[in-house]
Amino acid sequence: MFSTPQKYLKKIPAELWYILKLFIFSRIILSVLGFIAVKTLTIPEAAWRSEYTSNALLKIWAVWDSKWYLDIAQHGYSAVLPFNSYLESNYAFFPLYSLCIKLVSFLTQNIFIAGLVVSNVCFIAAAWVFYKLIKLDYSEQVTKRSLKYLFLLPAAFVFSGIFAESLFLLLALLCFYNARKNKWLWVGIFGILLGLTKPFAILIIPALIIIYGKQIKLSALALFSPLIGIVLYGFYTLKEVGDFFAYSHLQQHSWGHSYSDPLTTAFVALIKGNIHDKISLLFVALAIALCVFSYKKIKLEYFVFTVLLLLFNPLTGTFAGSLRYMIVGFPLALMLAVSSEELEKHEFLAIALALLQGGLMILWVHSIWLLV
Repeated sequence: MFSTPQKYLKKIPAELWYILKLFIFSRIILSVLGFIAVKTLTIPEAAWRSEYTSNALLKIWAVWDSKWYLDIAQHGYSAVLPFNSYLESNYAFFPLYSLCIKLVSFLTQNIFIAGLVVSNVCFIAAAWVFYKLIKLDYSEQVTKRSLKYLFLLPAAFVFSGIFAESLFLLLALLCFYNARKNKWLWVGIFGILLGLTKPFAILIIPALIIIYGKQIKLSALALFSPLIGIVLYGFYTLKEVGDFFAYSHLQQHSWGHSYSDPLTTAFVALIKGNIHDKISLLFVALAIALCVFSYKKIKLEYFVFTVLLLLFNPLTGTFAGSLRYMIVGFPLALMLAVSSEELEKHEFLAIALALLQGGLMILWVHSIWLLV
């Protein structure tokens, strides 16, 4: 006898159903908000989006950097670096996310749809790994509450957009989970892939060292696997355009990023920055305060990883995009869960975060909020 679909559905774990419910409900709400914003706000639309899709509902999930990832997936990297004219170049974006889009596009036959599939599948998978990781140390109640806050982080809608954050989050969580499970070969593999996704993958290394120090292992090379991924991309750009540090040079020449200590960046943002800089600074300060408040309630490796992520953006001399750095700091969701449990304010906090995310989503679909 053939098995019925209901038989297979019953085999899906309860926690995965919980994740899917959070995903479907949150994405429906965000899509509706984004669609309404597009139809009601009279703001000029980025012309490049129409080159990929005419669907107004799908367009809301692609802004700013999305065009670069789609361009790399469709056409590959540029032939030269335009330093002399100070133009932007797609070498400023690491390759793994675009490669995933390219591979999935063979199935979807549409590069834009492929980007959405990659991002959302990675986010659902990341939520699943997040659940398994947090469950190693906390109760079912705290773990599920942490999952809820992962979906409620202010810019968590980015995980469903055509951005590399969902892939980065998945790979970072896989590094942590396999390190905790003493599977360092897998840590090495996922670490290299992480290094091919974002340059700040290197920030996970101190946290992995902390986990490693609690175990007796011979596979120390796995600790530095994210750096290996970054170095591999450096050799690729060296071969293609003769510059091992193409990413860094482009960020400096084309995007205006220059390395600075976080305190100086914060002072400039506070005194001379625009409204986006000041609000970004506020978010970072609140997140750091949450880290300090939750320090004794979470593992040291989670604390170190999160603080380094929060400081990385100011190190580049800007607070632009701060919330995107924040959302891949998955321990923030755990901190919100354990802190709100103690304060017995978790329902109020959840509503406040949901409203904040909805407001940011409305601004994001029109590419008018530099915070994200």
